[in-house]
Amino acid sequence: IKHALLESEKKFKKKFNIIMDLDVTAPLRETKDIINAKKLFQSKKYENLISVCESRKNPYFNMVELNKNGVKLVKDKKLFSRRQDAPKVFDINASIYMWKRSTLLKIKKVVTSKTGLFLMPKSRSIDIDDYHDFKIVEKFLKN
Repeated sequence: IKHALLESEKKFKKKFNIIMDLDVTAPLRETKDIINAKKLFQSKKYENLISVCESRKNPYFNMVELNKNGVKLVKDKKLFSRRQDAPKVFDINASIYMWKRSTLLKIKKVVTSKTGLFLMPKSRSIDIDDYHDFKIVEKFLKN
């Protein structure tokens, strides 16, 4: 994206202040999502913004990992007996990424302490990563 930005600026002889990445694998995103994400990005003066949806799983409650010592909760510092008591977590839905030009050129990570979150509904947050995801999106679009 950095390379594309710099090459576009050379070609069009213009500097772009806001850079957006709208992944093609997120076809359920709507125009209003892009418009509202940009409004939020500008009003809150974020360095960058990513779109998210509420996560179905919570690493503080119901996600485990397997290591050399066996199975353990992903986040085991504090155990929660109810999912509702665990901190709220979000899935990056790969639909909208947005940066200030200066931020994009200097950071190496997508998420920083100055990243804003744009919450989208799960119904528009399916990211096509495999054939199963494709079939789900195909069914949504047919209906």
